Amino acid sequence: MVRKFQRVLSGLSYVQIDKTTEEELARSVPYLVRSAAETRSDAYVERYYYLVLSNEDEWLMRKLYFGDFGYWIPHARALEIAEWLGYRCIIFYAQVLVVDGNVSRIRYEIDEDISPGSYSDFISVRSAHGVWDHEGPTVVTPADDESPQFRVSGDQKSLHLTYMSDAPPEQASRAFDIDLTCFWSLRGCRTARDIAPHLWQYKNEIEEKAASRLVSGEPCPDRILAGRVRYLPDLDILLLDVVRVPEQLSVDGWGRSGKSAIGYGLWEIIRGSMGVSQEAKKFTYYPEIRASSNLSWRSANPLSRVPQIGDQVLLFTGAQFQSCQMVLNTPSALSAVRKAVPSPWHKEDEPAAKRL
Repeated sequence: MVRKFQRVLSGLSYVQIDKTTEEELARSVPYLVRSAAETRSDAYVERYYYLVLSNEDEWLMRKLYFGDFGYWIPHARALEIAEWLGYRCIIFYAQVLVVDGNVSRIRYEIDEDISPGSYSDFISVRSAHGVWDHEGPTVVTPADDESPQFRVSGDQKSLHLTYMSDAPPEQASRAFDIDLTCFWSLRGCRTARDIAPHLWQYKNEIEEKAASRLVSGEPCPDRILAGRVRYLPDLDILLLDVVRVPEQLSVDGWGRSGKSAIGYGLWEIIRGSMGVSQEAKKFTYYPEIRASSNLSWRSANPLSRVPQIGDQVLLFTGAQFQSCQMVLNTPSALSAVRKAVPSPWHKEDEPAAKRL
């Protein structure tokens, strides 16, 4: 079973999103089963190919988890003995979506040490054309900005990878660089790091690079701004003036202090619209907004200097940015966001993928 899935991963490593045809997929990736159902419309035709390999329905596995071994062999002890002998619940799952004759999405998962009928993401990998907001705002970490085409997250217990459809082939092939030999060892695969040591190493390297960038003289370079436009379809970008705003009524409501504070005035909506962007919508009612906890130069926004009255800044919204949410406007930064080409919208990227 393990060797069979290893062959599947080996074949998938040569598949290129939007380029590999359905016929080439069938020749290069063994064991995939074509789903009986397909979706047809005037605009597209889509089919699924998938593979599920598991020992969860084996008689002995169900006996271990749900059976009774009598008084002298407690249930927990039976599971422990099976673990010592290298017998454990394992699930491999792979899914390929073909749209109009070309591969449009790849996804696979590897799970271990779970009970039959339940699922957990030990290793989870998927391709995408862009990162959509499925169940709330997308969290964009400094590492995501550092490596927008190959996003690895998680910890030693669970690793998750999203690689973009236009990632270089040599980088995309890393998504399938998995070592499954630990599955047939007596020790088993204790951590996601055991299965994906190279993904784990890449994740740490990118996080270190991102941390170094944030404390450098250029914490928010133009390249990360262009990457956001390219891969975050829900992104809104506002160009704001840094203005002086009269102090509002004091906290007790008894009058004005006569002081002024830094605020932001909307100059241009570069990306998004008044009807879509919540930040832009605020400016329709309040032409000038004072700096607040959600619209300020925060510690997560490392910059060479604090903005001054008369400056302009670029504000990125539509996602939860852990760094560089607000960036000083410069000719190069403005050019980067204006010239970056967003990834084409693909229907299959928007809804969350489901098992067949």
